[in-house]
Amino acid sequence: MRIGFYQLSLYRTASDARPGDVQRRVFRRGLLGIGVALACLLGTAPSAFASTTGSVTATIYAQTPPTYSLTVSPTTISFCSAGTPLTYPNGLCTYGNLPNSGPVTDGVTITNTGTAGDIDVNGANAVPSDGVTADDWTLCNGTSASDDPSAVNCPGADNGNPGHPGSNQYALDTEANISGGTVPYPLSDSPTCDVAFSGLETCAATSEQSQEEALFLEGPSSTTDTSATFTTTITWTAGPS
Repeated sequence: MRIGFYQLSLYRTASDARPGDVQRRVFRRGLLGIGVALACLLGTAPSAFASTTGSVTATIYAQTPPTYSLTVSPTTISFCSAGTPLTYPNGLCTYGNLPNSGPVTDGVTITNTGTAGDIDVNGANAVPSDGVTADDWTLCNGTSASDDPSAVNCPGADNGNPGHPGSNQYALDTEANISGGTVPYPLSDSPTCDVAFSGLETCAATSEQSQEEALFLEGPSSTTDTSATFTTTITWTAGPS
């Protein structure tokens, strides 16, 4: 306050403070201390909303099962023809051209479209068009070189020596030119190794490997069925090595 030429300043001492002022200061200081403590706790302690468990999603890469498959082209063929039919005794028919050197042409192409593995092949009996199965031509082994121990050998076939089909029998070979040489392989009615894929060592085929093969047929010495046509199947099978 001003009194005349004098400026008077009034100061409140602690003894002059009102009781309520002291309580408010103490309360404010207490709040400040609590705030500092909470800040420290929040910086180090887990959130009040954290879960008591945690997890992670994992992807497991496993080996896929092998897929064995193949294609055969063409799917329908003919041995000999109506104009030049198979003759008796022991007439011969071929499908495909097998030169003295070089690959087979115009034959049957087998392609391993699946996982690398083995390719087996087998023939079957020849059924006459009149459906009389009693007169089927039995597939026989013309060289006794088949891997099928149950194969029926043609008469005279013994210890690798060639034989010729007897009455109501016929012989069927697959042939390929591998490394400049002809590889004939006699078929039986059970799947055996198709050595054309690997050159007599194994029948292993890599994925997408193709092999063109010629087919060689020798007819029976005689037949009890006079049908003009007979039907048979040659089957290739892909499988594990």
